Amino acid sequence: MAKQRAEPIEERQRALAERFRDWMPRALHEVLDEAAREFPDRPLVLTDEQNLSYSEVAAESRRIAAGLLEMNIREGDKVALVMANYPEYVVLKYAISRIGAIAVPVNIMLKADELKYVLGQSDSVLLVTMDNFRGVDHLAILDAISPAWEEKAGGDALPLLRQIIVFETGEGSRRTGSPTFSDLSGEADMVMPQVSPYAVCDILFTSGTTGPPKGVLLTHDMLMRCAFGSAYARAFEDGRRIIFALPLFHVFGYVEGMLSVPFVGGAMVPRLRFDAHDTLSAIERHQVNDALLIPAMSLALIEAAQSGEHD
Repeated sequence: MAKQRAEPIEERQRALAERFRDWMPRALHEVLDEAAREFPDRPLVLTDEQNLSYSEVAAESRRIAAGLLEMNIREGDKVALVMANYPEYVVLKYAISRIGAIAVPVNIMLKADELKYVLGQSDSVLLVTMDNFRGVDHLAILDAISPAWEEKAGGDALPLLRQIIVFETGEGSRRTGSPTFSDLSGEADMVMPQVSPYAVCDILFTSGTTGPPKGVLLTHDMLMRCAFGSAYARAFEDGRRIIFALPLFHVFGYVEGMLSVPFVGGAMVPRLRFDAHDTLSAIERHQVNDALLIPAMSLALIEAAQSGEHD
């Protein structure tokens, strides 16, 4: 991706307004599929290890969606996700959208009682969880909630939680007895249900600082309008690339970093953890245009940039 001088903000916004003059409500996966038809070979997810194109994400999400249907996950069912910013998270989110199920992104730092609360409040029927990440044993957390989860899933503690899938990060020892994310696959040509853009697609829980966390219902069209509004306000040029370590389970990274880029055939560069020098190196390596940061990250980035080691 060659560097080029950005067009003036007004011209970029005018181009976006013209391109999407008549708003058509669409589900999350429909926006992805439109971008995949227009930009099939462009990267959508860029990491140091993987480069997933629009067509690859669309195809993989269809395969995962078929796998969910084969597991008897249906429209309106709640699917909880305890996953960091892996490319598979993006694929899974679009797969859940395809079958009309509802994603419940979960803060990966929750303790056993907090996770049990969110799973119970959301009526989740399926949980996809990492095994280990950054020193946290997520399977041990499940042991504390439902000791026989590998055979009985939620058991008596969470009777609606009927299935658990383990996403293996490679950071811990493998446990047998439960299906893994790599097992989640079906026939890509399976007929998918028609999903209304006005249907709920996500339940995001508040932080719970002033009381018990509240599950907030978000629809496909709500999120798509917000994501396009972000692209317009930030004057995305064609192919905008955005780096972020902000978690995809939070609305900031999710909307501003993941859902906004398909409107211009852009790419997301998700990081599993924040490190200032790593971020600057990745900006140079992946030719990034935009970074999502909180103030503390911005200050760390400025200090690291002053070392003069980066472009």
